[in-house]
Amino acid sequence: GQGGQLSRRRFALALPVLGALPWALPGAAQAAAPQRVSRVLLGTRVDIVADGVAAPLLRSATEQAFAEMQRLQALLSRYDEGSVVRRISAAAGRHAVAVPPEVMAVLQSAQQVYQASAGAFDPTVGALDGWHFEPGQQAMPTSAQIAQALRCVDGGALQLDARAGTAYLAQPGMALDLGGIAKLPILQAG
Repeated sequence: GQGGQLSRRRFALALPVLGALPWALPGAAQAAAPQRVSRVLLGTRVDIVADGVAAPLLRSATEQAFAEMQRLQALLSRYDEGSVVRRISAAAGRHAVAVPPEVMAVLQSAQQVYQASAGAFDPTVGALDGWHFEPGQQAMPTSAQIAQALRCVDGGALQLDARAGTAYLAQPGMALDLGGIAKLPILQAG
């Protein structure tokens, strides 16, 4: 090129050097390799892939995300003895249970989906249990057990009092299973 201009060829040859230059300067931030962390949470395997310039910040953000998911699992899991969902099911037919706002939001969404699906999605299917898929513990309920449990499945019997912050399952033996619906409203409400 003339007059100090780079030819296309020289410019193309200079690109790799120009691209590497900021990282070669003393004190420049080094890009961290993407980090992938997996844990079993919320009834599934959760993978987080984080990418950025500071590995300690990536680790911290990943740990905060997992901590929030663990907190939500402790509230919403039907399998966790101390969860709000488990307490609502245990109190079915007896009394209402106080629920925190994020659980109320999930329950309200579950009711909306129940109504919009004409009952195809029913948050009270937790009464249908007895299936076990763990190695060495596979089991399936009998037809009679399924028929008995189906008598306790009625999404219309989930009574929510948003003002009082309570949830109540009107019939003894009912149980909640919020499945995938538990994840959506938290993201919308948060």
